[in-house]
Amino acid sequence: MTLVIASFLIITNVQAQIIIEPKKSGEIKSNVTISIEFSEDDFEFKKFNGYDVITYPDGGLTTDIGQPMLPLKNILVALPSNMRATNIRILDFVEKELSSSYYILPAQAFQKVGLSIKKSSFSLNTDISKFSQLFPSKNLELNGMTDLAGQGIAIVTVYPFQYNSNLKTLKLFTQIKFEIEYETGHSYGDYLPTFISNNEKDTYIEKVREMVINPKDVILQTKENNQPRLIDPGDYDYVIITKNSWVSAFQTLADWKTQKGIPANIVTTESIYANYTGSSNKSKIRAFIIDAHSNWGTTFFLLGGDDDTIPYHTVTILGDDIPTDTYYSDYDDDWTCEVNVGRASVTGTGSGNGKIGNFISKILNYEKDPPTTNYAKNISLFGFDLDSVTDGEDCKIDIESSYIPSDWTVTKVYDSDSGNHEDNVDTAVNNGQNLINHIDHSNQYYMGTGYTNHDWGLDTSEVDDFSNGNKQSVWYSIGCWASAFDFSNCIAEHFVRDANGGGVAFVGNTRYGWYSVGEDDLASLRYDRYFFRSFFNQNHYKLGDLFSDHKMDAYNSMNIGDYNKYIFSELTLLGDPELPLWMDDPSNFDVSHADEIEVGSSLFTVHVENSSGNDIENAYVCLWKGDEVYLVNYTDSSGNITFNPSPSTEGNMTVTVTKQDYIPYEGNVSVTSNQAPNTPNSPNPEDDATDVSIDTIISWNCSDPDEDPLTYDVYFGTNNPPSLVSSNQTSNSYDPGILDFGTTYYWKIIAWDDSDASTQGPIWSFTTIDNDPPNTPSNPNPNDGETDVDINSDISWTGGDPDGDDVTYDVYFGTTSPPLLVSTDQSDTTYDPGTMDYLTTYYWQIEAEDEYGFTTIGPEWSFTTEDEPENYPPEFSDENPLNGAIDIPISSSTLSVHISDMEGDSFDWSIETSPDIGSIFETSENNGTKICSISGLSYDTTYIWYVNATDAGSGDTTSEMYQFTTENNNNPPNKPTITGPTIGKAGTSYTYSITTTDPESDEVSYYIDWGDDTNSDWIGPFDSGEIVNKSHTWVKQGSYVIKVKAKDVYDEESPEAILIVAMPRNKITFNSLFLLLLEKLPFLQRLLSFIF
Repeated sequence: MTLVIASFLIITNVQAQIIIEPKKSGEIKSNVTISIEFSEDDFEFKKFNGYDVITYPDGGLTTDIGQPMLPLKNILVALPSNMRATNIRILDFVEKELSSSYYILPAQAFQKVGLSIKKSSFSLNTDISKFSQLFPSKNLELNGMTDLAGQGIAIVTVYPFQYNSNLKTLKLFTQIKFEIEYETGHSYGDYLPTFISNNEKDTYIEKVREMVINPKDVILQTKENNQPRLIDPGDYDYVIITKNSWVSAFQTLADWKTQKGIPANIVTTESIYANYTGSSNKSKIRAFIIDAHSNWGTTFFLLGGDDDTIPYHTVTILGDDIPTDTYYSDYDDDWTCEVNVGRASVTGTGSGNGKIGNFISKILNYEKDPPTTNYAKNISLFGFDLDSVTDGEDCKIDIESSYIPSDWTVTKVYDSDSGNHEDNVDTAVNNGQNLINHIDHSNQYYMGTGYTNHDWGLDTSEVDDFSNGNKQSVWYSIGCWASAFDFSNCIAEHFVRDANGGGVAFVGNTRYGWYSVGEDDLASLRYDRYFFRSFFNQNHYKLGDLFSDHKMDAYNSMNIGDYNKYIFSELTLLGDPELPLWMDDPSNFDVSHADEIEVGSSLFTVHVENSSGNDIENAYVCLWKGDEVYLVNYTDSSGNITFNPSPSTEGNMTVTVTKQDYIPYEGNVSVTSNQAPNTPNSPNPEDDATDVSIDTIISWNCSDPDEDPLTYDVYFGTNNPPSLVSSNQTSNSYDPGILDFGTTYYWKIIAWDDSDASTQGPIWSFTTIDNDPPNTPSNPNPNDGETDVDINSDISWTGGDPDGDDVTYDVYFGTTSPPLLVSTDQSDTTYDPGTMDYLTTYYWQIEAEDEYGFTTIGPEWSFTTEDEPENYPPEFSDENPLNGAIDIPISSSTLSVHISDMEGDSFDWSIETSPDIGSIFETSENNGTKICSISGLSYDTTYIWYVNATDAGSGDTTSEMYQFTTENNNNPPNKPTITGPTIGKAGTSYTYSITTTDPESDEVSYYIDWGDDTNSDWIGPFDSGEIVNKSHTWVKQGSYVIKVKAKDVYDEESPEAILIVAMPRNKITFNSLFLLLLEKLPFLQRLLSFIF
């Protein structure tokens, strides 16, 4: 079938155009034009007992007993505000007469799914066979209106076929164009509540859009001037109705709902009966539900007690008196559920079978502590024959193929199976099922498990013996009377009351379930299917919303007659209407947030990840502290949500995170009152210290009794009292630069916390040193005037400083007097002039300078080198590995060196190693590269080797000691740790300490991302385990994530570490008189907090 509603696109192949024309009287008349298309391929043609049966997917059938049973389709159309549908008119149509002859099955009476099975009589309306009239006589029918949340909806029934029973001909209308006429004047039975949460508003929008063919036209309306009538103002998504003596027993459940972001309230029947008018107690409860939904925005109602505590309503349909809680959920009687209602079938306080404590324990275990494997995606389908031609398993087979995901584990017990079905059902339940679906004949105390063919079934004692423990189930049955809670402890109540097993909820009939002989879809079986369609296909995962949605979808998909109304009315939910059902194996959150905040307003960020470290978007976060803090919101794409709580007293604030198919996270935050910082102490230099270096950095210790982050104002100078030189700094040290010698300095510190409380320290002082210049360089080597000095000699001297200051040296050296400057600012007292000329006089002089710039120059010295020898020894060059080489592979197999003799003499040579990795000795060799084989090298080891050569004229000559280090068997550094303030002020510099260790104790470098599009680049290297302090200033208010990683000298990088920081707005510092005023008039403080 194709639906076309002209003009703008609504859904695939559906368009709508609303034409508004003024009446002469000035009233508004409106119409919507709709085009529908059908083809033969849209329908299923089959045979049953020699008759033709035609069905339409998700459509209904005509049910006039004895008349031809033909397909129908209900169409729901969203109408403009306050419009009432008045008429339907065909504008055009295209018909097609099918070529075959058809013997259409007459509609038969629906049968009961009860224990008393009667053979149905066959009905045929003989009057229609005598005439050539067409059935049905019309193609379209306006079936009235319904509404939900202030959206009016017209119901149109379309009959695609007409049948001539005399000629056995069938006509299909392939196209029908019609219009719905409507005019102002419709009064809605319910409106969108004024104070409804955004989450619940979105739920209503999606629910209405699912119902209608023009979802883009849906506009929910709030009733104007809808003031509370008999309830105090409030905002409650969830209400428990129970008697006064049970309030404390239900409080645990109400608190859990509130804690996770579903604000809950408990209202007593006593208060309802005393404050509301009505002909009966149930009508008073209904009036309260209307009031609470309209003015509190309540969408979930739990009837807290059996029928002796919360009365049911009775509706008479098809001659049966039906107990129904639908009276409360469809409170305007338009066959649309305005709210979601479930019943807690409890008999008293306590924790045993049927008690309130047990009811709540089942809910909390299901939500907060489910088995994480082999449970959540388990479903059992129990399908048994209803009569000799109606196989219940056919419905289950369709449910599995159409709705249940392929990764779910489906346990099936069917009448066509071998074995004892009753035992197999017991085994399936005890193995643990999240969902159970059942079809067979039943009564108040019995559910069939092959009743028709084997007389097998479960009685209440067998249900009581279920041993599935914490693998609690939600059971859906179409059996008759299974949920007849007006009888004492019916079988559904046994299932949900069992303290050792059973289930957390039961959906079933208070009177008869209904089916059509030979069909696996219509009547109660359509409702059965749609429960799983609403859950799996439409994601209505909260039980009460799922329950309401499947009833409305099923009701509007079939013939709107008494059987349909019967089923809609009797279906009852025994369970918590807000319970979130598991659709996947439960996952865990990884949540981070501050564990302490102060009284008053501050920013508070919650970060949510999954167990793999991936950010979670749209996690629902709730902060709650009594009546002081109640904030809810969803995380963004980075897994963050920032709140601005303002607790007024000390205590505990809960942090709760929920999301579909995640186990809830429950955290606690300590709320404390602020105390001023402790007095700054432990000055360095100590108070009254003397001989202090002129390059000193002053430092101090300070802490906060609340462990708040601190900033400091520094006062420093030569006057007493000193002047302010630095403010709002986070570091507990200050560099005053180079000071004067022999001078007294004064300083003090004022510490501030992030609540602008401050503490001033005492004035401290110290005096700098009086400086002496360096010692005069002395003890020259070679001695002054020495001769015959080796041409490869180094020169050295004795230096130092009388005050122990660091000293550097400038070296003057050369063959002229005075000598030239050849080296500056060296700390060593030796100098290598290289190979000098033979028989040459050299002059040299040393100038010493201390760390304060004071200098002393030594005398000019001289020496004369040796005479040129007659024979030169062999020389060494091009050693391999190079001297000092690192990261040499342990696979290296040779050492090499070039040996040459200036006179070309032959020579003996050798290479030795330590530790021993190889050696060699050769004789009478000539100039060239010499090689020594080596082996057995180890990781991260330093080896020393040297060369010895001897020629005939000069004797032994030994090289310098060469060394090399092998490669490192390296591991990356460990994940860094970050410590520092997590809450502060924008524009203030804060210092953070970063450290990590390296498995091989390698030096490490750090990369810091400050979270505000700035970073440190790689800094270092630093020793493994060394604490590195870095400061940063965030210029804007907000929340930031600091990210730090480390790398070693081999560029191996560590895992990344994070720290969340928040920069709330600055607070105002008040003078003491104003603070006293605020203390006396606390309402002013709340007002100013709101303004600023």
